[in-house]
Amino acid sequence: MEKFEVRGRPFFPDRDALRDYHRHLMDEFASHCFDLFAPATSLVLKSPEISVYFAEALELMPDARFVVMTRDPRDQVASEWRIRERAVAAGDASSIERLIVRCRPFMFVAQPYVRYYEPVLAAAAEHSERVMFVRFEDLVQQPGPTVDRLAQFTGFDLSAYEATAKWPRLADSYWAYGSSHEDTPAYGEAIQPERAGAHTEVMSSREARRVARFTAAVATRLGYPTPGTS
Repeated sequence: MEKFEVRGRPFFPDRDALRDYHRHLMDEFASHCFDLFAPATSLVLKSPEISVYFAEALELMPDARFVVMTRDPRDQVASEWRIRERAVAAGDASSIERLIVRCRPFMFVAQPYVRYYEPVLAAAAEHSERVMFVRFEDLVQQPGPTVDRLAQFTGFDLSAYEATAKWPRLADSYWAYGSSHEDTPAYGEAIQPERAGAHTEVMSSREARRVARFTAAVATRLGYPTPGTS
């Protein structure tokens, strides 16, 4: 929208017309998903990339509620690094992935953490009634109260959820049960409290401190350790 006069004006008479066009596209996509997953009555979309357009999604989907999962940046970066490590082990890694595993440039892996959360934090404050932040650590260490909060916020009946049980294997769980190196072994399994703080399996204390410093501007606003902590 900020470059409308350059990018949008040749195709739309004003910003409202462009906004209506985007709203129509999003409505069409939602309708497609409802048809695809019928007879589902609620649609849950999960993708970190959505966060880049968080402000637009809030504006164009006024009836939607947004759950933002946060995680200690050190653990998140370690998890992303493991994806590259699995790709190398499977012989399916790009040259960039091989370089990341060999040279361990955790700052490079941490860049998306900052890029994805910044627009969320910038937009969420004005729509606090429609945005709920959930810490990964709370979910795995205190699943009962956290799931209760989620149920209250979303209006979903989550009473059947069991933290100690595996997920039901549904026909539409393609990503959760794929064979790609991007599919974590934790998918489909019971909650694992020990995954909080798991970056120590991958990073040295020095590397962890560097990640904490690099992500501090965002992470501290999410309630995570300040630079210098281990």
